[in-house]
Amino acid sequence: MNPNNNRLAQQSELRVWCAAVVAMLYSFSVVSVVDASEARVVTSISKESIQVAEPLTVQWTVTAPTGYKVVFPPITSVLGDFEVVDSVDKFEIPTADSNSKTFSLRTWTREVSVECLTTGDLVVPGIEIQVSHAGSLQRLHSDSISVQVVSVLEERGDPTQFRDIKPVIDVSVPRLQSRAWIWWTLGSLLGLAILALVVVPVVHRRPYNLKPVEWAHQQLDELQSSVAKTATDNAAAMERLSHIVRGFLLMRLEIQEPGWTSHDLLASLDAAQGVDNQTTARLADLFDRVERATFSGLSISSAQLENAINDSREIIGAIGTTGEQMKNPSRSESA
Repeated sequence: MNPNNNRLAQQSELRVWCAAVVAMLYSFSVVSVVDASEARVVTSISKESIQVAEPLTVQWTVTAPTGYKVVFPPITSVLGDFEVVDSVDKFEIPTADSNSKTFSLRTWTREVSVECLTTGDLVVPGIEIQVSHAGSLQRLHSDSISVQVVSVLEERGDPTQFRDIKPVIDVSVPRLQSRAWIWWTLGSLLGLAILALVVVPVVHRRPYNLKPVEWAHQQLDELQSSVAKTATDNAAAMERLSHIVRGFLLMRLEIQEPGWTSHDLLASLDAAQGVDNQTTARLADLFDRVERATFSGLSISSAQLENAINDSREIIGAIGTTGEQMKNPSRSESA
């Protein structure tokens, strides 16, 4: 056989093997990306055994890539055998990916404080959480957890075993001068102080005679003045700027539901009438700068902070001139 023909046959066989190896490596990489992009939920409790009426904290944490939308079920007054006392939501917190070493993941956490007045082996039931992305819907079901609730009288002496009862001894008790007025006065002053601490921030938040755009400009003036007068942490100032812009959007869109993230607000602006794409893009860029300064440790100079405040003024002014009423889409509509 011709040696040239043998060499060509060997080269052709080598190309076939190389193509097979590349195809196998590509298939493995695709599978790992799909597995990494799936959302997951972790359930935890503060204690496995509690006493009657002792608070118990239940926490659900959902981890999903950036751009996903996570919807928890509505909070009710009862969770299985337990009564709900309080709840806190911490949504869309950037977190580092252990594989890529970047902040490409987000966490949604709900903490619920519960208590129970009955004893026994009780169960914290699982909940259903909806995760959506690019038109697909995933339903996560959390695990149920057993909790032992014991009585405060357990492991104590038998109350039916009485000790010897001693005879009653009359003791003269001297009458002391009443100082109840002191306690009444201190209680009244304390109540007025608490009332001032509660009412003053609410009034300062947004007076009823101010429109959302007027309130936002007033808050921006105070922020700019405090930055100019004192040495303020630029990252903290950026976080306060984000709260001002979010508060303006919630009031402007007449949103009463808690837990709206920056992605939800941007989607609401896209669905609202009268807001141009350039304003929405500038707002998205502002939220991105705030997240990088707050969570990723990005250094912000005084000039960059001043530019961010000025950009916020222009964005608020543009959105504030889009008519008296704007459509307030629900979460399903904005998605």
